[in-house]
Amino acid sequence: ARLLAAVGGQCLGAMHHAVDGGPYGYVGQVLRFSNYSEYVEAQVRDNRKKLQNQWVPEEGIAMLARWLQDNVLFERKFGICHGTRSGREQFWFRQALGWQSGSVIGTEISDTANEFPDTVQLDFHEVRDEWLSRADFIYSNALDHSYDPKFALAQWMRCLNSQGVL
Repeated sequence: ARLLAAVGGQCLGAMHHAVDGGPYGYVGQVLRFSNYSEYVEAQVRDNRKKLQNQWVPEEGIAMLARWLQDNVLFERKFGICHGTRSGREQFWFRQALGWQSGSVIGTEISDTANEFPDTVQLDFHEVRDEWLSRADFIYSNALDHSYDPKFALAQWMRCLNSQGVL
């Protein structure tokens, strides 16, 4: 399993952020919560407020899909997108990769997950047994939403197969 920080020399995690906060917020800002319930409440509230917004454009996902096709030996044709809000990211990956429905799934902590195909309502700090060592890739544009980014990354790495990338 490999952890990718950049593709083509371009850091993808901060494409639209400004170091000074700018219109989209600060890079690397980790919010603190007094308890888990407060964390979930904040994530669900923000999900509902931003449900129609899309951060990463379809072209960005298409570029990543091309990179995956050129650089990853797909063992299972299975991918996971974490924190997908309305499910566009997993749809675009599946479409760009030419994979069947259900082959790229998304997680979303809010119950709005139930409104979108191939989306599972789940805190992305949790993993399901059937995902362990299976994913060819894991994508997220929401790591900054984590209450513990190191733990989230460790959990995601558990889901990658031997050739998988994060």
